[in-house]
Amino acid sequence: MSSPFNKPSGGSGSFFTPAKHVSDLALIIEAKSVRRDVPNTFNGVTTNRDEVTADITVFRNSQNIETRTPHEVMKNAIIHSSVLAKEAETNIGTPLLAKVAKPSGKNYYAFLEVPADIEAAVAEYFEKRESALADAMADVPDFD
Repeated sequence: MSSPFNKPSGGSGSFFTPAKHVSDLALIIEAKSVRRDVPNTFNGVTTNRDEVTADITVFRNSQNIETRTPHEVMKNAIIHSSVLAKEAETNIGTPLLAKVAKPSGKNYYAFLEVPADIEAAVAEYFEKRESALADAMADVPDFD
């Protein structure tokens, strides 16, 4: 008989790499938790950083926006860039709609607002998704 259970993976989701998302039109960042003072070694130097775990829904191009269909949904992604992690942390429990940019002359990435027309389209997707989830949960029996 096979087991119905998954085994621990030993880790969490993938890392959110801002450089790979600067061309995306919109991201829904649903931050869930923060881990403080996580050791990070780069070029032989170890420092501590905060890491935020989030589900990130990616709208990469105009077709994704027009069809209200995300390009990708990253589950349990780790946001480790300090500016992005701080912004995501302040929004734990409330979805953040943003795009990623590297401010001119700066050595970091930041979340920026998306245009109103893109926000409206993504909001339509989000509300439909949340409604479908609520409908599905309505059929779940109360086990208390």
